[in-house]
Amino acid sequence: MSGWFERYQQGFHQEVYDELLAMQELVFEKPVYQEALLVARAMMSRVRSNIALLIPRLKILNYELVDGDWTSYWEHEEVGSVNLIGTFPKTVARKELSYELDPLLILPMDCLLEQYSFATPKEWEEAHNEDGTFNLDLAVDADLKYNISGSGGYFIQTPCHAFDTTFDLLGYYHHAPSPTFINYLRTCFRWGGFFGLSAQNRPTLTSDELAFLTKDILEF
Repeated sequence: MSGWFERYQQGFHQEVYDELLAMQELVFEKPVYQEALLVARAMMSRVRSNIALLIPRLKILNYELVDGDWTSYWEHEEVGSVNLIGTFPKTVARKELSYELDPLLILPMDCLLEQYSFATPKEWEEAHNEDGTFNLDLAVDADLKYNISGSGGYFIQTPCHAFDTTFDLLGYYHHAPSPTFINYLRTCFRWGGFFGLSAQNRPTLTSDELAFLTKDILEF
């Protein structure tokens, strides 16, 4: 079924995503690619709107963004990067450094490009997987976000020959396999910007706080 971008604008977000994902590498054939690109940009535009909703709400809850909100990286891209690493006020029920929150973080483009900087061809070759793909770290793991020794970076494998790809979370969440990148973002927004809350039996946020953060969050 064609007309993906028009249908996406009409609200068929999940259906369009599923269809484009199922096409695998065929998504790069014309004219499918042109529509898929429009859908991807529309998705990221809605992601950007969600981030813009979350940041002031987190501040109302006295959440301190330890590195700022990185809005300067939005100038030339739909999103570019986002950094929600921070702390809630310390209470008896809530630690000051809540690394278990695993807040949304996507590194800026210049940090991503640095991962392709190798001094020698041998280093370039050794950095690749056996199948020729390269692990591109889009974020550091839940522990490293709070300067606690962790396992490394959450990554995708490039090149990606599909509309979306697995976002490898290094086995941090044993209740389910690593999600696709889009589904990772969806889960983050469903939990107020904190992927780690999806795995908690006793969430750090109260139901009222979560409702406040997620009110009017856009589906994508």
